[in-house]
Amino acid sequence: MNFCLKRPALYAALACAFMASPGHGAQRKIHLEQLGNPSFDLAAQDRFRAFSRQLALSFSALPPSSPNTLGWYGSSVLAFVSLEKPNWKTIEESNWKLNRQNAGYLFPQSSPLWTQTGLSLRKGLPYSFEVGIHAKWLTQSSMWTLAGDLRWAFTEGVDFLPDFSVRVHIQELLGATPLKLTTGGMDLSLGKSFTLPNGFIFSGALGWDLVFVAASSKTVHFENGSATFDTLNPFANSHNRFYLAFRALYWDAFVQLGLSYSVLKTPISEKAHSAANETGSLPLLSLFSANLGVGYLF
Repeated sequence: MNFCLKRPALYAALACAFMASPGHGAQRKIHLEQLGNPSFDLAAQDRFRAFSRQLALSFSALPPSSPNTLGWYGSSVLAFVSLEKPNWKTIEESNWKLNRQNAGYLFPQSSPLWTQTGLSLRKGLPYSFEVGIHAKWLTQSSMWTLAGDLRWAFTEGVDFLPDFSVRVHIQELLGATPLKLTTGGMDLSLGKSFTLPNGFIFSGALGWDLVFVAASSKTVHFENGSATFDTLNPFANSHNRFYLAFRALYWDAFVQLGLSYSVLKTPISEKAHSAANETGSLPLLSLFSANLGVGYLF
């Protein structure tokens, strides 16, 4: 293929990558000291758990993609922008409500949307396997995510069946001192590609992603002393993500659109029940994301 056909997608990808620079305007910061000292506040650990899982809803999300692989010799680069709308519920009547004033949350009511930009690289492997590496940055912050995944499209090459794949992935949040957040999981996706006139190839896919969350903290300094939060067990802290992905390919350049919805429910611990005289659990926490990217195959 003539390189001039690739050039617009390449320029767009580089422009998105430049916009994603993490050094611009670090305004969003994490203040775990506002969640309460776990040595004295029995509900502080619940706040830390809910806060970490809220962040994981966004930082754990990979760009939605089609379930078919690129082939043994195929590779691709994708630059993307994600717009995300959280839906954080609070329990105003409790003594441990999560949305306390200046609680270090990244979603103040005056700014209900946040933006992440990044790059995604994929490389095809033999036997319908594919490996990917992804990096994305939260605008107006120093926080970014590095992720890797491995996909197996086990129905690839069977013409009369749709593409079906399983993917395992892991993500690490960086630049979020004193919080350490690691997520990982497995997703299943189902899709199909269609060849259109004039060389266009359109593909669509839907998927389900089960994400496990592990979080811990370094020593946090409070007004009444110093302490660390307990480490979250990833097998006891998970959430579901459902997504749709669409891609239009012309020669080697493509445009990709992804829509996803993540949801979790965080129960209140027995200690918090006793401390706050609270019953039930935190209402559903959710996040809707729209992801738009441009890229090319090589």
